[in-house]
Amino acid sequence: MRRGGIFVNYRVGDRQNEAAFLARELAARFGADRVFFASRSILAGDDFETRILTDMEQCSTLVAVIGPSWLTDGRVHDENDWVRRELRTAFTLGLRVVPVLVDGKDRLAKPSAGQLPADIAALAARQYVRMNYQELNVDLLVQRLLEAQPDLLEGSVFIESVRPPDDFTPSMLLRPEYDVVPFHGRDGELADFLAWCADGSRVAARVLTGPAGQGKTRFGRELCARVTEAGWLAGVVADGAASSHLRTVAACPMPLLMVFDYAEARTSQVIDIIAALARRPGGHPARVLLLARAAGSWLQDVRDTSSDAVAATLAAAVEHRLGPIAVPLSARQAEFTAAVAAFSPHLKVPNPVVTEPADLDDDRYGRVLDVHSAALASLLDDPADPVEPVPDRDPIARVLAHERRYWKRTLARHGLAEADTAQLDAVVTVATLFGPTTRDQAHRLLGHAEAFTTVARPVVERYLRWSAELYPGPGTLNPLRPDRLGEEQVATVVAGQPELLLTSAAQVDDEQLVQALTVLGRAAARHETVAIGLAGLLDTDPSRLLPLGLRVAPLLESPTRFATALRATLLAHSDPDTVGKVVEGMPVTSSALADLNVLATALSLETAERRAELNPALTARVLVRHGAALLTAGDPDTAIEIARRAVELLTALAAVDAERHDADLARARYLLAIALDEHGHHKAAVDLLREVVAGRRARAATSASYLPELATALNTLAVDLTALGEAEEALQISAEVIDVFRVLAEAQPALYAHQLASALSNQSLQFGASDELAGSRAAATEAIAIGRALADEHPDAYLPDLAKWLTNLAICLDRSGLSAEALVASTEAVEIRRRLAETSREANVVGLAAVLTNHSVVLANAGQPADGLDAITEAVELTRDLAHRYPDRHLGSLAVALTSLANRLATVNRGEEAIVAAEEVVDIRSRLAREPSDQVMASLAMAHSNLAVHLMRAKERRVESVGHSTIAVGVYRALAGANPAMYRGPLAGALHNLAATLHLLERHAESRVAVTEAADLRRTANLMADLVVSMTLLGRVAMADGDSGTGIGVLRQALAISQRLDDARLIAMVRAALTAFDAS
Repeated sequence: MRRGGIFVNYRVGDRQNEAAFLARELAARFGADRVFFASRSILAGDDFETRILTDMEQCSTLVAVIGPSWLTDGRVHDENDWVRRELRTAFTLGLRVVPVLVDGKDRLAKPSAGQLPADIAALAARQYVRMNYQELNVDLLVQRLLEAQPDLLEGSVFIESVRPPDDFTPSMLLRPEYDVVPFHGRDGELADFLAWCADGSRVAARVLTGPAGQGKTRFGRELCARVTEAGWLAGVVADGAASSHLRTVAACPMPLLMVFDYAEARTSQVIDIIAALARRPGGHPARVLLLARAAGSWLQDVRDTSSDAVAATLAAAVEHRLGPIAVPLSARQAEFTAAVAAFSPHLKVPNPVVTEPADLDDDRYGRVLDVHSAALASLLDDPADPVEPVPDRDPIARVLAHERRYWKRTLARHGLAEADTAQLDAVVTVATLFGPTTRDQAHRLLGHAEAFTTVARPVVERYLRWSAELYPGPGTLNPLRPDRLGEEQVATVVAGQPELLLTSAAQVDDEQLVQALTVLGRAAARHETVAIGLAGLLDTDPSRLLPLGLRVAPLLESPTRFATALRATLLAHSDPDTVGKVVEGMPVTSSALADLNVLATALSLETAERRAELNPALTARVLVRHGAALLTAGDPDTAIEIARRAVELLTALAAVDAERHDADLARARYLLAIALDEHGHHKAAVDLLREVVAGRRARAATSASYLPELATALNTLAVDLTALGEAEEALQISAEVIDVFRVLAEAQPALYAHQLASALSNQSLQFGASDELAGSRAAATEAIAIGRALADEHPDAYLPDLAKWLTNLAICLDRSGLSAEALVASTEAVEIRRRLAETSREANVVGLAAVLTNHSVVLANAGQPADGLDAITEAVELTRDLAHRYPDRHLGSLAVALTSLANRLATVNRGEEAIVAAEEVVDIRSRLAREPSDQVMASLAMAHSNLAVHLMRAKERRVESVGHSTIAVGVYRALAGANPAMYRGPLAGALHNLAATLHLLERHAESRVAVTEAADLRRTANLMADLVVSMTLLGRVAMADGDSGTGIGVLRQALAISQRLDDARLIAMVRAALTAFDAS
């Protein structure tokens, strides 16, 4: 019996069969080793009296099955009656006693205290469960038991919290299930996850990622402890939990939190439990927390291959990256001190005097495990008897050195002499890599180790018993943990004992090989020598091991060396069978395997091209796959060539058999369009996309299964048209995208409502860019309505999008002059983002800074410039901190925030400060332009142009303004030469600013040339409001240059245009210029 079990008490001859049925069903739900039923649990030859009493001591609950003759046959009054003795013992031991009344034809009355002997009279006061012998409601009994004692699931479903044994290895003190070091810190993140649990949604999932040793498991266990105090059933799910036991938990009528550690390797279990939770009756919330080193492609693959209900839940699952221990040294010092205090009683060190590492603020102590390992090693280190030298005094390696020393001290009690270290290393390494499931398998694996070639089988058996005592668990040999300690052990051993790997593949099954490849992949990231052993293992059976490696690579936090080994192996074993297995097994999305995918598809293409005449369609499909691989690997040039070949081949095939080849031709054209987009060739891409859309639209008319592909192609087409300045057609296309998503969302709202809302929000921005403000507002309003419904169901997933869509609405309302309404929407967006940012997640802080930047503009336009300045100042502070920590990701965001800050400072007459901010923007954009692209160069030009405007306002710095405007004009002119539709407008703006400054410097002839070109560009681009502004400046400049006739003529034309536009602001501006001329 396992501790915490259920004891079934029954009377022979009184509902005995029903008791047996209940015991069998309880065993199916809680595990056979947790249910005691005398006729099954007591073996032949056992002392039944001893067994009954001993096993009862291991139980927490007794189920007393009571039938019609339970009381009436009188046996209960016999002191030696076993039913009575069992009940008496249960009350003495403090077990929870649950009477189960099994009615027959007549309804049973529960025994009263007066009918029972005094020693079991307490039975009368116990709440009972009633059922009929013809319909034994086991689910009701399970429900009642779990409501009363959720811990019945510990061991069978949830991992039990246990104390380290009296005789323990150093590594045990670091394992999270022993809870040696009390959890503390991460208050903001815990508050965020507790809010997620209580947010009102019914079923939801989250993904918590972070490197090994970061504290994910400890965090999950602490979250379980917190919600358990609030009445939830919660725990970390055991890896071997049976499906039937998981279904029992899923049906439990109470709030539920299930934590899956190593979720990336347990996808089937995750899918099963989410599917069961989706069918869960009642309104109690259920939460699934997935712990993994990285979210990788494994999560997307699960989403793509699951049922709608599971896919929808996982699609809404937000990833939270568990960050390092706070950088302030005090936080790490507190963690170190707490660990020393927790470890010292176990190590019998009453007054520990240890010194924290001098480099505790170094990055390598960002993980909880490293800090705890440093504390443990400090307590174990003995200056008089130092452990073997450890490079760089790595704390994990120091603990491993103490662990290895401990091994030797335990050998004598197993009849083993102090062995060659190689034998101990072999046993622990084989356990960590493969986890042998039987003793025979363990003997076979060790038998190939050079250290055991002369060791007799009985002695090997002693080593197995030695390992099982040190590292107990479900297997014959169990791995050294925590994982990083095991990985360090493997790294230490495999270089010296390569035969442990080279002879293993034939001895183990695929899942054990996946385990070994995972351990090797993780260790290889830190130890180059492990990559050599990994390559040797792969080389032993590449056609079997390479496909398994494809499963492992996306799960690794740092897969570069692992992926390199896979690629080298495929290059050395490029037979068609192996290549075919690799191509077919390649994950749909995996950046880690991009280079391997290129190689595999290239090799597959070589084979296909040799048979191209026999099967040209296959060759074309391989070309498409190879082109997609090249694109993912960042080689658009070659991808274009490959995609063009595929298009050419499939065009010829489709001319003969369109029905068979049109779908493949569309995919090839779409690939070519995407590759051309990567090079900025939007015009060529648009031509291809039109053909793709036409074909997919035709197929979608006959089958709705083509609608998602149609929507994807349409969306890409709309983006390209926008980039080409074709705003009107882009709007038409986006309308069709929305129509498609409406159809999809109506059929499968859980999967497509979000895409519909996103498309509507994008359409809102497109309407706004075309000054169609009513349409912009309508689209944004609908997007927000959908977003609110999504956020109500899954706030964690959709609140960020709701904030973004509210911001889009605020932009629309602000441009419409509805400042008060804009402020309401913008304020709500800020409030949402501020709540989300309390978790300090990088993405949420970025989001807060972005909405604050927009909010500052809205506030200023609503007549609150001081509040606007406060908002943008906060945004700058947030982005500056992010840019300091992650410059590659956030320097651009800092430039955007500083640009807005400069504008806000200028509105409150703090011009010098505005110039300082604008100068910093130019400096940032110049640094980013070291890796130029059209977008980067356009941002640089805008930075110079904005700085020029601020300098123009400072009379003494106007000459500098001319220099910056000239730079902006030069950059925009080059960009407009390649893409006039995109950059004609910005070039005109830069020329206008240059002309304005030259006018103030009384360099009227130069100013006239610049503003004339600006006006011509704006007229060509049909930017009529901007044209009026430039014509007004041109009129002023002409008059200042002594050409009043031209000046008056231009101003009158500008007035006519502004009147046609019915723009009061523009009319007033032109009339003011005319009035000034009349006055002069």
